[in-house]
Amino acid sequence: MNIYITNKVGKLAGLICLLLMTVPSGFGELLVTWSTEGLNGGFAANSVWNTDFAHGGMVSNQTVATLDGSDWSAAAAGMTGSPQNNPALSSGRYMKIIITPEDGQSVTLTNMMMNIYSETATDRGYEGSVKVALRSSIDNFSSNIGGADYITLTRGEDNSVSWELGANFNRLESSIEFRVYLWGATTWGLAYPKDVSGNNAISVYGTTAPEYTIASWSTDGLSGGFVDNPVWNSDFVHDGVASNQTFASLDGSDWSAAAKKMTGAPQNNPALSASRYMKMVMTPLGQKITFSSILMNIYSQTNTVDGSDGAVKIALRSSVDNFSNNIGGENYITLTRGQNNKVTWILDSSFSEIESPIEFRVYLWGAVSWGIAYPLDSGTDAISVYGITSPGSFSSYADWANQWGGTNIIGSEVADYDGDGVNNLYEYGLGGDPTDELVQGTSPQFDILALDGTNVCNYVYPQRSGYPNGLAYSLAVSTNLLGNWETNAGYQVTGTNVTGGVLDFVTNTLDTVNKQKFIRLIIE
Repeated sequence: MNIYITNKVGKLAGLICLLLMTVPSGFGELLVTWSTEGLNGGFAANSVWNTDFAHGGMVSNQTVATLDGSDWSAAAAGMTGSPQNNPALSSGRYMKIIITPEDGQSVTLTNMMMNIYSETATDRGYEGSVKVALRSSIDNFSSNIGGADYITLTRGEDNSVSWELGANFNRLESSIEFRVYLWGATTWGLAYPKDVSGNNAISVYGTTAPEYTIASWSTDGLSGGFVDNPVWNSDFVHDGVASNQTFASLDGSDWSAAAKKMTGAPQNNPALSASRYMKMVMTPLGQKITFSSILMNIYSQTNTVDGSDGAVKIALRSSVDNFSNNIGGENYITLTRGQNNKVTWILDSSFSEIESPIEFRVYLWGAVSWGIAYPLDSGTDAISVYGITSPGSFSSYADWANQWGGTNIIGSEVADYDGDGVNNLYEYGLGGDPTDELVQGTSPQFDILALDGTNVCNYVYPQRSGYPNGLAYSLAVSTNLLGNWETNAGYQVTGTNVTGGVLDFVTNTLDTVNKQKFIRLIIE
């Protein structure tokens, strides 16, 4: 049986038929722990060291410790590797710790604590390591966390070692790997993590939040500043955000485009100038966006390196209150010249469930002459915006069209603004973008299934969530394109998958009695 799918306007869409310890002050919550209780034979007998506790928001079976990829051999005497007799840190000898947040969660890691016992000659005839260091995948394992070359261990004692992780470990949305290095032992002596006095061998602290990156901007590969790149396009947008309408620019500002960096000049005004700004525009696409925070990495020039001193003050405003107040309530945030400044703004309930384009404006001032401060990638993208999305509440085509300037821009329901052969109403109903010919929405799908000994056609079409949203969906069926179309008959709706996203999916069943059948999805 041949199945053909078309739409109301006649376009052929395609052939488709625990051991818990007291949390130290300022550490945040206890997120993950590893215990040595009940483990025997070290890594030789336990190649994967699973967590004994993982906080909600963590993927427990992807949060593990191993020696995989290390030049160490698995030790039998403890959860560690050997040999550790190298006189200096060896980048190929390490234990790795992997921490993985769940989808839709961000994790901020604040501290890692380890209890490490280092052997003496009376234990097994050798003396264990006297030095330990920690690195991470954040900087491709290039530097020790905490800045020190190492932390000293005392042999014959349980050493409590702590690392403060810092701002580079904020709002992680994907797996991160830590590597623990031990060295300075004699011959086959070992140091290894070990539970001590009710405290776990390894404990990681921080916070989790139901948020993710809404949009981000990277300076990687950009040169010539705003002079050569007058529109700074986002390098990432989350589902539910219109990528071609999410950008940064100096449009409308009194700033001149800087030639080398993604910023404007001059920044030598002694106070905030309301007309000197970089704007960031973000546009929801069939979703509500609740914004939680914005993180910017800002470098401010110094006279000795760059010839003039850059801005020392920064503020952020938004279209929510017509740019009348600084976000966070402060007059400004201070920048330190000659270094990257990680600046974070926490957004309040005024930024909840935004369904139309929103504009933020970044102001910089306090520079000397033509000195500048500018966004710059530093461990993370130069600019990152965080929050969550939820299904939009469009009640009509007109509400949806307002995302793209309204019907006075993209036209009526029957118009095809982007010329892709799919009219605006179908773009609305299928989750498309009426301004981008490459984004027509989600097409229906089908397959042939056996049901009670008979083949049936399973036809699934997308339906905008929150149905009806001013829309009506139905099918028309025919055995001949030149013949009559049978509407609202010849099929049975068997279920709707409510996804919680922009689109839900409706399943329909049709018989396969005829040799061929044409199916048309009607949206009106």
